[in-house]
Amino acid sequence: MKNLGTLYCYELRKLLTKRMAWVTTFLLAALMIYTACPPSSAGIGATFTLTDREGHTTSQYLSMAEQGKINREGDLPIRGLPMDEEFFRQVRELPLFSGEYLLPDRSTAHSYFMAVDPRFSWASSMIEDIPDLDAATVTAERFYAGRQQLLERVWQMEGLSEQDTAYWQAMEAKVPKPFVYQNIWGSRDMLDARPAFLAEIIPLAAAVFLCGVFAEDKRARTDTLIFSSRYGWLPLYLAKVLAGCTAVLAGCGMIMGAVSAAISLKGNMSGLDAAVQLRCLKSSLPITLGQAILILWGLLLLYSLLCGGVTMLISALTKNSTAALVVPALLVLIQMLRIPAPERITGYMPNCMFDSISVLSDVHLVHILGMTFNKLQFGYLLYGLLTVLLLALCWLGWRRSAAGRA
Repeated sequence: MKNLGTLYCYELRKLLTKRMAWVTTFLLAALMIYTACPPSSAGIGATFTLTDREGHTTSQYLSMAEQGKINREGDLPIRGLPMDEEFFRQVRELPLFSGEYLLPDRSTAHSYFMAVDPRFSWASSMIEDIPDLDAATVTAERFYAGRQQLLERVWQMEGLSEQDTAYWQAMEAKVPKPFVYQNIWGSRDMLDARPAFLAEIIPLAAAVFLCGVFAEDKRARTDTLIFSSRYGWLPLYLAKVLAGCTAVLAGCGMIMGAVSAAISLKGNMSGLDAAVQLRCLKSSLPITLGQAILILWGLLLLYSLLCGGVTMLISALTKNSTAALVVPALLVLIQMLRIPAPERITGYMPNCMFDSISVLSDVHLVHILGMTFNKLQFGYLLYGLLTVLLLALCWLGWRRSAAGRA
């Protein structure tokens, strides 16, 4: 064990000097940056039309860049305002809701907020998400009472026990009210699309980095020499696993850091201190959007270790780099097919765990040894235990690779 540090550095250097791994990482990072910050298309836009009660029609064409600027800056005058009775009084008195404009459908309201006054656009959408609530008559009391009724309806529909209902009531009591309005345009993008997309490409990044971590010994015909030293198995195994975990965290961390930096430099990282309820009204988690992003991105890093464990296990069992590269990709494809299975199983698959709205509003709880875990907490526990299990199986599989046993 005294040479573990030397072995670790040697194995890590082998992984970090793989040209294909870094080429793949840079390509995936570039893809993520492109999807997060696509180039503006000057020729693409939309015309917003609305009609007042006297029959006069107003139309305005806005490019995608102009629409983005309105979304980012249009509500600057009301940022930081508490969503109290005064706030909702201003909503009721908007010309849109006071009868000055005709409202045949929801698109008309969107046209008003884009072409006339964008200040209360997101607040209006929150009001629409609560059944039986009308922006023309909304009050602070009705808004929060309506949201509470919505939560209780969800708890009842999901068949929660009294114990689970009490848990969420306690969580809801910790949510600060009234909410403080913030523009969540930038953080919403970070929260909604990026984790789900990253979950699809992380297995590929992990496979490219680690497909040869155990298979290379077989290809280089050094396995017999390695296994001739019985007491060197464990230190070398630990060095390989630790180096593999470090490399996959470095690669995935680079991709995540690149997309975060790109969005930040574009000036879209607004609303990090906003209550998560401004994005997910049915959530009772007492956290901010910034904390939600950190929790999901931390889970993504743990998921990268899980993917690394899968790749290293296949590498140890098959001694074949190609198999270790292809199988994780196949697992991603199978996951995307959404094969029917009980929700308690599919709910913890990556495509569900990194669907931010779904996971933040999920009310199902897991009880283990007298402890209660919500979905995010149990996700960390589950992914962590699976990672440890896979790495333990790597050890068993690698031991069987000793001369005459594989």
